[in-house]
Amino acid sequence: MKILLATDGSKHSRLALEQAAALAGPAKGEVVALVVSNLINLGWYGAIPHATETPFEVPTSEEAEQILSDACKTLSERGVACRPLRRIGVPADTILAVADEEHVDLIVMGSHGRTGLGRFLLGSVSSQVSTHAPCSVLIAKPKLDVVSPDYPAPIHLNDVQKA
Repeated sequence: MKILLATDGSKHSRLALEQAAALAGPAKGEVVALVVSNLINLGWYGAIPHATETPFEVPTSEEAEQILSDACKTLSERGVACRPLRRIGVPADTILAVADEEHVDLIVMGSHGRTGLGRFLLGSVSSQVSTHAPCSVLIAKPKLDVVSPDYPAPIHLNDVQKA
């Protein structure tokens, strides 16, 4: 099985990494770890009007290389073959192009959970990929019952009624 892991180093991407490792391990599969750097011009988004004509990369080359190094190290520690790949472009379009070029069986990626205006204006990369992918897509999401500093503890109606 050939898996494309689209990662950006976020906590959601780490969940995707764990799931890709679990799926590829038993199948003796290969994982192509992909980081897509997006070119951003601050003037386009109104953050700093007419700030610069020169776009910059997010993540930077150094950050992308570190993300790929960490992902491949984790996968190799679990006995999974990993090939790092870095591209520059629009994330959803680039992920779809790489999936097609590499003839992958599965795309694994995290869900960033963008909502409201951000989702309306920028869209969801995972949604775009799952809609147009040439193969199956696994979108890793955190469990709702997990309590961490980033996610508040769940509140149950029974607890509220007792208070």
